[in-house]
Amino acid sequence: MLRTVLASFAVVAALAAGAAVAQEVPVTECDQRAANPLDPDAAAPGVALAAVQPEAAVAACEAAVAQYPGTLRLIYALGRAYDAAERYEEAMKAYSAASKAGYAASFNNIGRFFDYGLGVARNPETAAAWYEKGIALNSGSAMLGLAVLIETGGLGTPDPERAASLIRDAAALDHAEGVFMLGKMYESGHSVERDMKEAERLYVRAAELGSANGAFAAGMLYVNGGSGLDTDFVKAKSYFEAAAASGFSQAMYNLGVIAERGYAGEPDLEAAYGHYVAAAERGNAGAMFNLGALYETGRGVEQDHESAAYWAIESLVAGDSFAIDTMRAGAEPFSPEFRTEVQKILTTLGVYNGATDGEWGVATLLAIEDVIGSP
Repeated sequence: MLRTVLASFAVVAALAAGAAVAQEVPVTECDQRAANPLDPDAAAPGVALAAVQPEAAVAACEAAVAQYPGTLRLIYALGRAYDAAERYEEAMKAYSAASKAGYAASFNNIGRFFDYGLGVARNPETAAAWYEKGIALNSGSAMLGLAVLIETGGLGTPDPERAASLIRDAAALDHAEGVFMLGKMYESGHSVERDMKEAERLYVRAAELGSANGAFAAGMLYVNGGSGLDTDFVKAKSYFEAAAASGFSQAMYNLGVIAERGYAGEPDLEAAYGHYVAAAERGNAGAMFNLGALYETGRGVEQDHESAAYWAIESLVAGDSFAIDTMRAGAEPFSPEFRTEVQKILTTLGVYNGATDGEWGVATLLAIEDVIGSP
């Protein structure tokens, strides 16, 4: 307890120090765990906020800020660590300390807190003011934050032209997400003439800059083809792999499908199983059902009807449309063992009190309806 209290005092003192005399600060564990990949002042490649491991990042950044007080990039990274841990009040203190010393990336984060009501009352006008402060410091992230706020009507009537201008400005800075969003504009023809080759170029560039969104979008272009683009599953796979490395669950799911069906070579069921597990553990509903199907048939993994039923039910709860349609269709596609395990789970969930005999009648189908989309 005493050690924790002393550590807290050290962090408070370090934040209060503000912009202390500059010193040579090496790359720390805090940089590696919580730097923002979109921050041009970061000392490490960075981690997307959703991929930050909160407990380890907070510990590393509290220690770093205590050791190197007044180092703005570490104070900002500490804010991101608290942010990932949903400790929003502490995150705001860190972001505010960084912003007072003019650390550009922090303004977007404060704007986002007011934009989405994270630890503060939602206030779009205050959010816009913080975004504007960041824009004055050439923050591409702040440009995009304001663009989305304007585009969605958060400040009144949507202004697509102003939003598009901000996106172009962010892309001109080689801001990875700005380049990605400009690619989306060209793919959809929103505020620009539709140009799939330009969308491809921008998505590829965004991926090169480290955007998981850009990598995923490039992969989808190569899957779908059309509009002057050739279908190329080998290229698609490489971009999905880049997106998956950043924790993009839909990219993991797509890799599973490519591996299972052999779209980029020979089928590889063990690889498909691994991709589906990774995606399912991150909440991807489609991967849950496909994982259940592998367990049901024993393809790529040892046959396990209990695990098959578990993942099938999880996919229903998560609202996967294919799983819903398939399960609603009745018992015929499934083995008796699978159907029995499903009934057992439905019984445990309290939505079914009939026999667990693998025979799916009206009671079983009604119980399946009860779990669809349930929390």
